Amino acid sequence: MKKNKIIVIVSLIVLLIGIVLITYFTKEDSMLSPEKLISFDKYNLIKDQTILLSDQSKTDDEIIQKVESGLFTFEKPLVIHNPYQVSPLTAIIGFKTEEKVPIKVKVKARNNGKDLVYTTKENTNHYIPIYGLYMDYDNIIEISYKDKINTINIPVEKIDVNKYFDINTIVNKNNLSSNDNDFIFLSTFRGSYSVAYDQSGEIRWFLTNQIYKELNKLSNGNYLLSNSNLVNTNESPNILEVDALGKIYSNYSLENNYMYKFVELPDGNILYSSTDGKIIELNLKNGKVEKIYDINKIIKNIDENQQKLFEEKFQGLDEIEKHDFINSLYYDEKSDSILIGIYPYSTLININKDGDINWIFAKPEYYSDKFTKYLLTPADENFVYPLGNYNSKYKDGKLTLMDNGWDFSMSSSCNIASQLKSSARDFTIDETTKKITETNKYTKDYSSHRLGDYTVDGNSRYVMFAYIFNSFIDKTDKCTMHSEPNFDSKIIILNNEEEVFEMTISNFYNYLDKRPIHDKNYEFKKIETKYFDIKREHDKYEKVSYKEKFKNAIINNLPFVLSGNKLQALYNENNYKIILMDEYGNGYKYTPQNNEIKVKQGEGKLLILIEKDNKIYNTGQYINL
Repeated sequence: MKKNKIIVIVSLIVLLIGIVLITYFTKEDSMLSPEKLISFDKYNLIKDQTILLSDQSKTDDEIIQKVESGLFTFEKPLVIHNPYQVSPLTAIIGFKTEEKVPIKVKVKARNNGKDLVYTTKENTNHYIPIYGLYMDYDNIIEISYKDKINTINIPVEKIDVNKYFDINTIVNKNNLSSNDNDFIFLSTFRGSYSVAYDQSGEIRWFLTNQIYKELNKLSNGNYLLSNSNLVNTNESPNILEVDALGKIYSNYSLENNYMYKFVELPDGNILYSSTDGKIIELNLKNGKVEKIYDINKIIKNIDENQQKLFEEKFQGLDEIEKHDFINSLYYDEKSDSILIGIYPYSTLININKDGDINWIFAKPEYYSDKFTKYLLTPADENFVYPLGNYNSKYKDGKLTLMDNGWDFSMSSSCNIASQLKSSARDFTIDETTKKITETNKYTKDYSSHRLGDYTVDGNSRYVMFAYIFNSFIDKTDKCTMHSEPNFDSKIIILNNEEEVFEMTISNFYNYLDKRPIHDKNYEFKKIETKYFDIKREHDKYEKVSYKEKFKNAIINNLPFVLSGNKLQALYNENNYKIILMDEYGNGYKYTPQNNEIKVKQGEGKLLILIEKDNKIYNTGQYINL
């Protein structure tokens, strides 16, 4: 009996404690209110710019189910234009055949261009990627196997591409081989998105959704791209692996933001340039950083006073933002070395995988005597040092680069800039004697002193003069251009030193590649995008209840941009707070810097409010981190 009384008393005590706790945590000023204040259903989600498409696996499922059903045949195939909604000049054709056969594809050209022809791997379930469609055109696709031929029409409406790139192109010369149907792939770190032109100057491929920066191909046939064009910066907190159809294979959140260049290593890792002169080795299998090469530290380890010498030699270094530091990055498998271009100092530095300097190519007067043993010595006494050196490459003892003819040791007045000419130059390097010899130089009479690309492939040379000024205004000591666009890019291809192709584009680019659009190893399969996420640093915030204040909130549809965990208000005001409020009225108050805050991840759905002059503004938008 006593035992039962004790149990009853203990139960009552527990109940009373529960009532007290519930009462405490449901007070009006409590941050743990159980009553929902809002529903996110009536608000608009701000999508993270670093995530392009979240439901592409559903698209894969639908395509596979339809093809495997047997309802679509060679004569009446499944045709899906732009299957992943980000590659508008592509399609997939699907059908089933009784026997295992390869399919020949021919995308018929227009305006006397070249037909795009390729063959798929043999199969019974066929998922045929179609590349190189023309916009504003009824595209004719011919598929065939054995003696069977079927013609398919894929209309593509006119696309407003002006927000992606300038479409003004002129093919001045095309004497390339008749069986050469490679596309000209162009990309840049600012100003225009990645695009591929055919040899007639027609746009035949591009990706939407803020794809920009270097367009480089991985050994598996996919592309590694930056997909976030942050406001007021060129830093990218994410990179992603996609194929030409726009299917995303992997999305990498980065501890060190990506800037301009990347290169693939033999083991599948990549090196990419980050901020503050850092080179990052990233493992693409797990998204982890394997190593960091800090170029400033490497230089300082030789001479801690070298930075002072740089400041004496180079004018306007304070104008160079931290992301304008690295302009070349290349890996040479034979020497197992990394070539890095330091833009402000017109320096090429070659290091081993341990981060030790092998050699430096730069004017000797730019460096202290402590660097003498590393500096390459010209074999010719009349040697002229290259300057700028965009997109330098080093392979098997041969160095190629774009000599821009200008660096920060010189004036940047219009009078000087208008006289500068870029050149594509070749050198050989004897690493034992540290002697460098110039073997070739190619230049044109263009006013160009920035950017550019140059690649040698056997007897072919691919040259891009990328920042050709057409006009100048000499109102200040700096070079000011007339109205936009007033600069061009010239793409020139040489075979055995003969110019066989030339194209002019009314825009500037910085990366050039000539290659087939079709990957012969392509294989369609369902892909679940792999997300390699990290927890990013976040700004300090104050946690305050906004239950009462929210009742008097004023509707104001202020626009925001979300990239990773960076939330930017497109708002021309000062002295305001950004409030992120959950559905219970719990608010996280941030003080923006340059209209931007770094949000703490893992808090789920949060409504965006603005607090200014003791007033609360409801933007009607929310984020979900």
